Amino acid sequence: MATKGVQPRWDSEPHRGFSSPTRLHLVADPLAAHVLHLRHPRQRPRSSANRPGPKVTGVPGAYLLGLGGGVFGSGGSPAPLAAVHALGVVVVVGGVSWAAIGLVRGVRPGHPLPIDPTEEWRLDDLLVLAFLADLVVFVVFTTGNDSNYSRYLTAGVVFGSVLAGRALGQMLETVKTSWIRRATGVLGLGVLAAFAIGIGFNLTSALPTAPYEALDQFLEAHHLDRGIGDYWSALITTVATSGSVAVRPVVADPVNHLVRYERQSSATWYEGQSFQFLVYDTALPWGGVASASAVATFGPVARTYSVGAYRVLVWGHLLSVSANARI
Repeated sequence: MATKGVQPRWDSEPHRGFSSPTRLHLVADPLAAHVLHLRHPRQRPRSSANRPGPKVTGVPGAYLLGLGGGVFGSGGSPAPLAAVHALGVVVVVGGVSWAAIGLVRGVRPGHPLPIDPTEEWRLDDLLVLAFLADLVVFVVFTTGNDSNYSRYLTAGVVFGSVLAGRALGQMLETVKTSWIRRATGVLGLGVLAAFAIGIGFNLTSALPTAPYEALDQFLEAHHLDRGIGDYWSALITTVATSGSVAVRPVVADPVNHLVRYERQSSATWYEGQSFQFLVYDTALPWGGVASASAVATFGPVARTYSVGAYRVLVWGHLLSVSANARI
């Protein structure tokens, strides 16, 4: 029996009438089913860069918040300015924890919360669930300890940042001491100023090198405009050349033969098509695409070209890849 003046979270007026477990299941069950449906073991290629390993969510998440940089780099910001991002990480972690605790307390039987006329907790709960859902996506899609998988945490960082801002705002509303409020405001302005200065360094720093440009020029100069390769080499080459050099992604199957990579590819890219070359990146091995798997699939290589970290393999015959052979 609920105490007068309080009500359990997610249990409101009759027209909303959901008990706490039912309402949470309506949100969580379809989400979990969708994530599990997306996971397909046959489509998770392994390579020397993507070996199974410990997946630490916090480290790449901190990279996305500007702490350390990791695979994203520092953007030219000096170390003291980059260190300010540590405060942002602390605030985001605190905001998510605060909202998660509120959600758990609100759905536990026998622990009703005071009625909130604004019902702002509904938005907090949804943000927490969205944040946790992104962590699930990260765990499901991350096949190894490659820092490039950090991109799957982008949505979580956004949701966490919103929760952090809401938590800070609600906490400041409870502070009555004027000097504390002023000090917090000055600190906030200082952090924003540091972030703004960091953006200035980002905009004025030298442009990063693009090693794929040399590859594009080489392929075009040698009239190699139809090929296959690892996913990332195929993607960047096709996009950077606006399709004038079309490279289709392949991946090694369990017997080390190269086959079509089904994700984000069309059967028409392979069906009835012939290819002149294979390209892969030695600096970023992916999907088992390498010289050994190429030879095992298509036979001895006639010529191997080195373009920076890229290797371009050419045979004395055209290559074909089945549109139906996949993993």
